[in-house]
Amino acid sequence: PSNFDILPRSVREALTLGCPVLVSEETQFGDLVRQYSAGAVCDVTARSVATKITSLFSDESKLNSMGKNAQLLAKDELDWRREAKKLRDGLRGALLSTP
Repeated sequence: PSNFDILPRSVREALTLGCPVLVSEETQFGDLVRQYSAGAVCDVTARSVATKITSLFSDESKLNSMGKNAQLLAKDELDWRREAKKLRDGLRGALLSTP
């Protein structure tokens, strides 16, 4: 897990490729990973990481489902074009509302 990078590129890439992810609470992905069931969220301890990895690999069907959910999460939430449009619209709104 990453505990320093709040939006780790490796997580974004893994989700896009349909790989379930293991993230720490310190990233901004924890809630999305839970919401989409696209992997697992752990504490930043060796025990927590090991437990989550063991759990993820114990059910191949669930792991495959999480992979599909990971791609859905990436499509719904991580599209740069969508993010750029939100930013552009927000800036446009702010500029137009400034006297």
